[in-house]
Amino acid sequence: MLSNKFFRSEFLKNVLVLLTGTGLGQFITLLASPILSRIYSPAEYGVFTLFVSTASMMAAISAARYDLE
Repeated sequence: MLSNKFFRSEFLKNVLVLLTGTGLGQFITLLASPILSRIYSPAEYGVFTLFVSTASMMAAISAARYDLE
C-alpha cells in the first residue's frame, strides 16, 4: 500500500498541476471547435495551418535550435 508521504510529495503535486493544465487546455479547444468551424471555412483553416507550420519552421531555423519544434 502506498504511504501517505507519497500523496503529499512535490512530485505528485507537480504531476497533478501538469495534468490539470493540459486537460483544461484540451477542454477549451474542444469547446471552441464548433464555434470556430462555423465562423471560418476549411480553406481558411488550411491557410492558417500553412502559415503556422511555416512560421514554426522559420523560428527553429532562425534560432538555430531544433528543440523549438
